[in-house]
Amino acid sequence: MFDLIEKHGIECEPVLAGTLHCAVGRGGLEEIEARAEQWQRRGAPVTVLDAEETRRKLGGGDYSGALLDRRAGTIQPLSYLRGLAQAALAAGVRIFTQSAVLTASDGGSRWKVDSTNGSVWADWVIVTTDAYARGPWSRVRQEQIHLPYFNFATHPLSDSHRASILPERQEAWDTKQVLSSFRFDRAGRLVFGSIGALEGTGAAVHRAWAIRSLRKLFPQLARVGFEAGWFGLTRYDLGQFAALSQAGSQFLCFSGYNGRSLAAFSHLMCLATLQKKTFRFQSLQLRSRFRCRVGGPLSHRLSSRSFDRGPAPLEQITGLSSIVMTSYRKAACPRAA
Repeated sequence: MFDLIEKHGIECEPVLAGTLHCAVGRGGLEEIEARAEQWQRRGAPVTVLDAEETRRKLGGGDYSGALLDRRAGTIQPLSYLRGLAQAALAAGVRIFTQSAVLTASDGGSRWKVDSTNGSVWADWVIVTTDAYARGPWSRVRQEQIHLPYFNFATHPLSDSHRASILPERQEAWDTKQVLSSFRFDRAGRLVFGSIGALEGTGAAVHRAWAIRSLRKLFPQLARVGFEAGWFGLTRYDLGQFAALSQAGSQFLCFSGYNGRSLAAFSHLMCLATLQKKTFRFQSLQLRSRFRCRVGGPLSHRLSSRSFDRGPAPLEQITGLSSIVMTSYRKAACPRAA
């Protein structure tokens, strides 16, 4: 993903400093130790930190350890999305916004997709609406558990606070079932998040909880408040894997790409819309999970067994790149002329 950002000059505040998965108690430490052992067997640059080193990396907290993954980093997601849209436009992709898809019909060798503002014929359908799936993609949404996730951003912190908290600028989150996450943005705001919706009475409740939690983590922020807050839906899966679903011939659904699966999603979409290379299904390791009531295996998961349908020219897939890009939030992309 960071190579993609560099290649296309996407201004999205990329920071490739690693991430910290912080262990809560003995159970949390055992969880990250097991994960580290699995990754290290595959040559991944991950390290388990003890409690003292974790506190130094964070600048606070009372965790029993942390998993440092040096491959990972942070971005500004909306800026990243806009950058992908600009790169796609430069590659000749047409993007249609304000065009919700109503139906998708198999026309034999091609698909007809009807929207509120017209129709598209395409060789491939790639659905990437994830937790926001509606209409003909509602089956994808039914596979998932959806949770609201909020974030609050502080006012830009002082130089002394910025130097003492996350001094190496990793993003961090913990092993609690109702987790907390925290990171800096480029302006020096500390962004703190957890599960919950900022609507109705929940807005005040979650704000008060977030302030208490943040100050417990970092007592030096006792007088610091939030200047902004927002929330959305995140897809949760007990297996914690992204899902690649085949809903029909030349019809793919990719979901579960919040957080760690974003890089895999970006790579797949890059293949499909930007790089003009042959896309081979055998490069994806898949296994069938269960079958859809209407046509074909619905969900496939990452595993060691290959699912090979042969190569498909990217020139065919890019015929539906408008729908791929429209699956992002409406405000994210300019309207095509």
